[in-house]
This record gives sequence, structure tokens and C-alpha cells, in this order.
Amino acid sequence: MILKIIIFSLISNLAFAQKEFEFDPIASKVIPKYLGEVILVKGNVSSQKKGESKRIKIKLGTKLWPKDIVETKGRSFLKVLMVDDTYLTLGPKSMMDFSKFKFTSKTNRIMDVNLLRGKMRMHFRKKAKEGDIRVKVGDVAMGVRGTEIMGNAFTTKAGTKVSQVALLSGSVLAELPNGSTKILSPGDHSVTSIRLNGQSSNKVNGMTKEEVMKYLSLQKDPKKDFKPLLDFYKILDEMALKTSGSDKAQTEAGAEGDSTDDGGWPGPKSKKESWRNSLKKLNNRLHENNSD
Repeated sequence: MILKIIIFSLISNLAFAQKEFEFDPIASKVIPKYLGEVILVKGNVSSQKKGESKRIKIKLGTKLWPKDIVETKGRSFLKVLMVDDTYLTLGPKSMMDFSKFKFTSKTNRIMDVNLLRGKMRMHFRKKAKEGDIRVKVGDVAMGVRGTEIMGNAFTTKAGTKVSQVALLSGSVLAELPNGSTKILSPGDHSVTSIRLNGQSSNKVNGMTKEEVMKYLSLQKDPKKDFKPLLDFYKILDEMALKTSGSDKAQTEAGAEGDSTDDGGWPGPKSKKESWRNSLKKLNNRLHENNSD
């Protein structure tokens, strides 16, 4: 009887392993079929296959697969260690589509991910071949290699679609909605907006030393701590100011500035608040989140 149980257990484990791994005869090694494993989760997070209605609740240790669509609800966070050693963090009210993934080794992989809405942070610790990894944030697509980026994608109450990208390390070629491209360097913060009438604009500003320090702060154990995500950008629509008068401009600005960060991170700093106070608030909020 004991022998039968052992045999059954071995067969079950083998069948389970076959679902998660496959043998690559060219490389003569076993490679994972899944794209990553959840190492940190807080709140209500779920996934579903593209084209399917069944949703799976994500918990610590859950594996994510190609063609998964992952969603976080309000005040929820997710952190994934991908099989190529990339760290991925999703913030509250976010949705990401893992549209393509093919893994051969940590330095030889093809990956397409799409932040449909919300906030994300990705640290590609292993360099990739040019063109092998593409990250889309809203309407902005990027080819990345060894890079650490943050991104936000959201639609304002006024109907303007906003795509933000901030680069902390590496280099990124951003493909903009109007067909042009821009190379982003560390410290660059790119904001692209598309209005309801189809008009688009892009501007790239350099982050201050204090802002970069904030986003690089708290270099703790990545399996236990969430790092800061990019603040939502508050838009003031200059075109509305020029064409429709101050009343409409104030309405547009108020609606577009209404995208608060439900994850508990401090919002954009006011001019009266020093970066030290913002960093202190950030640290306090992180400790509150981690102690829940």
C-alpha cells in the first residue's frame, strides 16, 4: 500500500512538472513554460486567460502564464519574479496583458507586456537582444534591454488618454502615437496624452535629484518590500486654455487631476512641501502597508 502511494505521488509530481516545464533538445535542458511566480501580494488580485471568463485569485506562489491578463483592485499590489530574473510590480486598479512570452534562457527570451491601465514598475536585470522585449504603457510602446522603468496608463474624466514613462536606469526607445520616436535616458519622465478629438502631445522632462532618490529609496529585500511607483501626472490642458476660455480649462484640469493614487503612495509634491517630507511620508506609508 505504501509503495502504491509513493508511485502515485511520483507520477502526480511528474505530470505536474510536465505542465510547468518542457525539455529543449537544442539547449539540452529543461525550461519553464510559465513566465513568473508571485513573490509578494496584497489585497484583491486575480488573473484570467485572454478570451476566457474564468478568473483565478492570485496568492503568494501563484505562477503566471503567457496570455494571462492580471488585474489588481483598489489598494492592491502585486510583485512577480519572472523566470528571467525581471522584477515586475503592479499597483492598485491596474491591468496588464502578457501577450507574448518565449523563454530559452535568462538572456535569450522574447517578451511583450502591455499595461492596459494603472501603475507598474519593471526592472530588467538581464540584458536582452535588441527587439526581443517590448513594453507597452497605454499608447506608448518601448523596446527595452537592461532597464528599470515605471509607467502609468489612465484615462481622465475629460476623456484624455495619458501614458507616462519614467526611466531609472538603462535606455529606452519610445514609439509615440504620432509615429515619432524618442530615446529616453535615466531620469527622463515622458508624458503622452491623446485627446478625444485625436490630437496627441508628448513632453519629456528631467526628474529632479530628489524625485529620483524617492523612486530609488528603500533598497530592501525585493521579496518583502514594494518600491515606490510613479505618481499620477496631473494634466493642465493648455489647448483648452487657448481655445475655450478659462472656465472650460478649469473643468478639464480638475477632471484630469482627479486621478488619485489609491495605493497610499503620496501624490505629487506641492511647491511648499520639501522632498524630505515627501520621502518621510513615503517611508511611513510603506511601513504601514507592510505591517498590514
